[in-house]
Amino acid sequence: MIETPARNVFAVIADFLADDPTDEELLAYKLPDDLQNRVSHLLYLNREAELTCEQRHELDDFVYADNMISLLKTKIKLRQSGKSRREEPVIDTPVRNLPVAVAEFLTSDPTDDELLAYMFPEDIQARVHFLLDRNGEGELTRDERHELDDFIRANRMMTSLKINRELRLKGLKP
Repeated sequence: MIETPARNVFAVIADFLADDPTDEELLAYKLPDDLQNRVSHLLYLNREAELTCEQRHELDDFVYADNMISLLKTKIKLRQSGKSRREEPVIDTPVRNLPVAVAEFLTSDPTDDELLAYMFPEDIQARVHFLLDRNGEGELTRDERHELDDFIRANRMMTSLKINRELRLKGLKP
C-alpha cells in the first residue's frame, strides 16, 4: 500500500515556485516520484470505488494542482509564442476563473513584494463571501460547493507560496 506522503502537493509546488523558476524549468516541471506514485495509487482506488472521504479530498487536491500547473505552462507557451490573450475574457462565474487569475499573476514575473502582497481579485473575493454566507445558511448547490473548494485550494497554495518565499527571503529553507 502506498502511504499518504508526509508533504502535500501544494507545499511541494509552493517550494518549487518560491525558488523563482525560469520558464524552461516551469515547462519541464513534474511532481516528485513519491507524489506521482501516490496519485497513481489514488486513481487506482478511485477506479475500484475504494476511496475514503479523506483520499477523495487528497485526489481532488492533486487534480486542482495539476490543473494549475497545466494552466501556468499554457500561459508561458502563449507568452513565448507571442500570442496575446483575449481582451475581454469569457467568465461564467468569477471563482471558476480563479486558477486563470492566479496563473496570470504568477506568469507575470511578480517581485517578492508583489507576491507577498497578492490578494485575489475583488470580484472573486466578493463571490467567495457570497458562497461562505450561503454555506453558513446550508444553501450551497453542488456547483457552488465546488467553487468554494477551488477557492480554498487556491488559497492554500498561495499561502504556502507566500510562506516559502518569506522564509527564503529571511535566509531560511522550509
